Amino acid sequence: MVFRFLKKPKADIEVIVDPVTASPGSDLDVSVSISTGKGFEVREAVARLRCIETYWKMEYDAGSKSTRKKKKRRNLVDAPTEFISNGKVDDGVGHRQTLKLKLPEDAPPTVEGKSANIAWTARVSIDVPGARDLHSDEPFTVLPLQSPEATSDDPESIVATSSNDELGISLQIPDRLWKPGDAIDGELQVSVSKDCTFPEVRIELEVKEKAGAQNSTVTADKLVLDTDASFRRGLGREWRFSLSLPESHRPTLDLSDTEINWRVKAVFARSMRRDYVVEQAITVG
Repeated sequence: MVFRFLKKPKADIEVIVDPVTASPGSDLDVSVSISTGKGFEVREAVARLRCIETYWKMEYDAGSKSTRKKKKRRNLVDAPTEFISNGKVDDGVGHRQTLKLKLPEDAPPTVEGKSANIAWTARVSIDVPGARDLHSDEPFTVLPLQSPEATSDDPESIVATSSNDELGISLQIPDRLWKPGDAIDGELQVSVSKDCTFPEVRIELEVKEKAGAQNSTVTADKLVLDTDASFRRGLGREWRFSLSLPESHRPTLDLSDTEINWRVKAVFARSMRRDYVVEQAITVG
């Protein structure tokens, strides 16, 4: 194994991606600057648009004789563009070039979740004869692909309902595509068929993530509507609420080993008994 004794050329690589946030099918300017005090030969220099998914897989470990969860990575996109072939980077001059690259029309979105992660980078790799290769990565963000009909200035409402021997529950929210940072405004209504009391009535915004064998459920926002809430038969009640979507990139998604699902939940907490819950899935882009 002689590769570990190869020296790396003394050079700095700077990669700039413009724009840093793009949509599928967009054009990107990837500027590459290679500077060095001592020139070197280049067999090949390649810029790649890479999309890497992180996920977990259950594997048998012979050492411990048990099955363990192991982190894995796979390339969802790996699009190379060669910009130097059998060339040279000269002393003190270096090499500067701006490449015009294009994202695929079906480019997966960036995901920054607790379990789920899909990351985009522009990677520049330089194959130097008789020396170690040079690499430099620059991250950028890809937004979810959106259809024109996904948005509306005047969306209709979607209603989720649930009933039991005490309450009839109705959860109403606009039927639209939600984006990071949006306020989700809705209404919760109850009809009462039996006198009852609940320690707490609350609304939750929840996201469930799956990355292969790794799962997580996160309450992104929560609002307590009432405490020690007493209801009397025949007297309904309603609440208006507003929940905030976080700014992070966690769109609704089902791709490869990655799944992300969002929902709004109304919870009527009950002591020593199962809570009454009504929930409605929402789409986040």
